[in-house]
Amino acid sequence: QKNWHTYWKNPGDSGGPIKIVWKTSENISIGQIKWPTPELIPYEPLMTYGYKDFVIFPFEYIKTFDENADIELDLDFLICDDVCIPEKAKIKTTLNNIKEDDQLIEWNNKVPTTVLPVLSNINKDFLEYKGKKIKIISLAKWEDVLYILKLKKIFPKKEIKLIVNFLNSMGIKNLKSFL
Repeated sequence: QKNWHTYWKNPGDSGGPIKIVWKTSENISIGQIKWPTPELIPYEPLMTYGYKDFVIFPFEYIKTFDENADIELDLDFLICDDVCIPEKAKIKTTLNNIKEDDQLIEWNNKVPTTVLPVLSNINKDFLEYKGKKIKIISLAKWEDVLYILKLKKIFPKKEIKLIVNFLNSMGIKNLKSFL
């Protein structure tokens, strides 16, 4: 519905992501939700991430032989405007009964090909990216790392700002040129 929204996998300050439990016949396996890039949904004083008005969550599946596949799913999700309404749905169908939506390709293209790293292991000495630690020796090295991250677009500008603010809070200053 217009102006209503639902949430991304990391909803931010409030909300919750869609949860799906699949039950299928043995000849099909269904992958995890492919999360399209969310938008910021401010609701003062909270900041949340999700999808306004409409969203399609793409999935990939593998079917192992030609026989039709039974699909059952239980959905739990929130639909929100000023208040959130928890919703549940149960769908029981077969793969042959599911029609491909014309918008599926468009929404699948909105799924990022690179998932940003979690910066839980950042400190004055290193930055962890994709399981690899980048050792930082001095302030000059932080400037080099930030320059490379920004130049190679490993992080979007918003993420660079978060890194700079975190480093400033750790006492590493003079990084404003990266904002």
